[in-house]
Amino acid sequence: IKSVQPTFIWDIGPKTMMMRSLLLSLTCSLLSYTAHASSYNAYNYDMTTPMFTPDGRLLQCEYASRAATWSSPLVVFKGTDFTVLVTTKSSTRAQDRLILLPDSHIVAMSGVLSDSLSLLSQLQKEMEHEQRLYGRAATMSALKIATILGNECQLHAFGGGIRPYGSNMVVCGVNEGVYQTDSSGAVLQMKNVLTVVGGSETRQAKIKSDIQKRLPLNGKEELGLHETLRRLAKILLQENDSNKNNDGVPTQPKQEWLEVAVLSPIHGVHRLTEIQIQKLIQSINDKSKKL
Repeated sequence: IKSVQPTFIWDIGPKTMMMRSLLLSLTCSLLSYTAHASSYNAYNYDMTTPMFTPDGRLLQCEYASRAATWSSPLVVFKGTDFTVLVTTKSSTRAQDRLILLPDSHIVAMSGVLSDSLSLLSQLQKEMEHEQRLYGRAATMSALKIATILGNECQLHAFGGGIRPYGSNMVVCGVNEGVYQTDSSGAVLQMKNVLTVVGGSETRQAKIKSDIQKRLPLNGKEELGLHETLRRLAKILLQENDSNKNNDGVPTQPKQEWLEVAVLSPIHGVHRLTEIQIQKLIQSINDKSKKL
């Protein structure tokens, strides 16, 4: 006599069928979304600022961040007793890229010049407002200055008929650290000894590599201020001679002019004059260590 195994019949009720149907619908929706997110046309999402792409990107902010890389690289080097900012600008352009604020801060501009000047104008209005409220003795910290610039960038990143700023700003103060703003409105504190802002990623990587070879970054041994300035300036000038654009195509060397600023707890904030710049370039040519 063969034993007959009992047969179990599962009772599938209406609730179970409903859950299965919802799960199947959700799975199909996710598959459809994934396929759409990987094959969407970017031009359908970059006409207005606040429109997210299916994979969560704001293309106008990305374009603005890329515009900020077309400036010459800016090098920020933090030593034990000083912070140095070195960059170059076209000799035919009168506007400086390193701006000395009245309250002993340096603001460095990188990106579209008109956008950077517009941000500086908004910063000046906020500083004047602070002075009216709290008097002439009122001062701002580097973080507050960077926050004001970042808030203005974020306001433009929201859209409303305006485009994002194609500019990255660097704010430095004595014993206050280094802060960088982004086109999206983010404010980043740069804690590394060496920071390079502006220029393509290839140019930034080359400059960092050259500086690491010629300057000690481990803190165990440190060159003096004059020698640090001389080596940083030489690296930037040499990099300009072998410059390539953001697409990697070699370009003709431009006649660049150095801009240098120094922040020190002892000497305060100082921006090198044209005469000091000429002496610095001369010291590079004859390998002299005096400015």
